[in-house]
Amino acid sequence: MQSFILDSLLIWPWLGCLLIFLLSGVEGDITLFSVGFLVSLGFFDPGQVFLVVLVGRLVGDGAWYWLGYTIKQHNNFFTRWLLRLTKSFDEHITNRPIHTFIVSKFTYGIHHAILARAGVLKINLRRFFEVNLLADLIWIIVVGGLGYASGAGFVLVKGYLHYAELALLAGIVIFLTIWHFVFRLSKKQL
Repeated sequence: MQSFILDSLLIWPWLGCLLIFLLSGVEGDITLFSVGFLVSLGFFDPGQVFLVVLVGRLVGDGAWYWLGYTIKQHNNFFTRWLLRLTKSFDEHITNRPIHTFIVSKFTYGIHHAILARAGVLKINLRRFFEVNLLADLIWIIVVGGLGYASGAGFVLVKGYLHYAELALLAGIVIFLTIWHFVFRLSKKQL
């Protein structure tokens, strides 16, 4: 494969892990799908990347919880947005946190707000991390598995494609299409 970006990952794997850590804490879906794809092609060690993604997600999710925990009931844009988006989920967050966190992981655009709302509700920090860890593990297995399967499919057709970036882009488009339908279904469940 001829690729400046992918070749750089082979030369400096620590840089790839640092990027994965940072990106998985901010925008995890596309990052994890891409990482699963690259793991299947041998660019990263699966165990090492699993830990990097998990720690990145836990740090990022903890930051959202902390943001909600420290929020005062001021009338600013973020507080109004958070209350409008998540106030109806208070009962779910307090009474069914496992279900709520897992479904929100697969519902684009609401997960970070749910985490911040858990902080606003002052959910016990230990309980928060236990529930969030379980949700993160499920999310990593599903989304990373889809990326890995996409990469494995690429190996079967790599003679027809000359650049890994094109296959990754196609996989991401397919992933986002599937994600759109999952989003609509999960939105109905919440």
